[in-house]
Amino acid sequence: MKTQPRNLEYSKRSSYVRPLNYYEQRVILHKILYDKNSELIKDLISKASPEELCPRRPKPREDRRIVATDEELIRSVSQDEGVETVEDTGYEEPTQINHVRAGHYVLHKNQVYTVSTTQHIAQARSKGHYKLKMKLLHTTKEMSFSFPDGCKMTVLTPRKVSCEYSHFNEDTNCYVFKSEVSDISVPRGINIASLKYLKPRLKVTISRWRDKILGVFVPFHIEYRVVQLNTGNYAATLDNGLVVLVPTYIKVNDHIEITTKACEFLRRTKIS
Repeated sequence: MKTQPRNLEYSKRSSYVRPLNYYEQRVILHKILYDKNSELIKDLISKASPEELCPRRPKPREDRRIVATDEELIRSVSQDEGVETVEDTGYEEPTQINHVRAGHYVLHKNQVYTVSTTQHIAQARSKGHYKLKMKLLHTTKEMSFSFPDGCKMTVLTPRKVSCEYSHFNEDTNCYVFKSEVSDISVPRGINIASLKYLKPRLKVTISRWRDKILGVFVPFHIEYRVVQLNTGNYAATLDNGLVVLVPTYIKVNDHIEITTKACEFLRRTKIS
């Protein structure tokens, strides 16, 4: 009869267990991890539920991958063989007007413009607006446009193609350039100043967007041969028809180099 109250007193005492201090935690961890005290491990396992010790593993998901048959693979390959490679001709992207900069090509009312300047005009108690000066593509006429703050503009990202000038086609009245993909034709009537520097086998870079030629970029220095010389004002006619002023020591059949930035004589490279 005396053992019963002792057991009750022990159970009450065991229900109020103080938390372990740092030193005791280190000792118990060392016994479990390093000493591998089997008695202590068994005691801890007996007090834990099976769900805590070993949670149930989730059911494996069904493999829902679709594997193509041989007939479908052969059909897809045969379809791909008939598809022609489409040449990249640039793309357009809506851009916040505060990110539009001078030199960008923009599409406004189905017309391509070149941005010359941008200016933000602030107004009292309002967001203000942007004033842009733009030139219509291949023209020198500059126009002013106003756009509200926060609007978006269609900025064009052209495709730049490395080409070599081949010849001038009189039937189509176009300059013909050869690239790795195809031939590119540039109409003679287009207002691009760099076209006057063309000569056979000259390496150039053409900027395109869809079917529009945005620009033709030539090297900064190009070498030509003098075919005719006017001794009165020393205007030299070059082998591509270009006329530039040269020094008095330049003779016919001399090779000279000009700068395309200002269309001026730079130096003589070969004496006739």
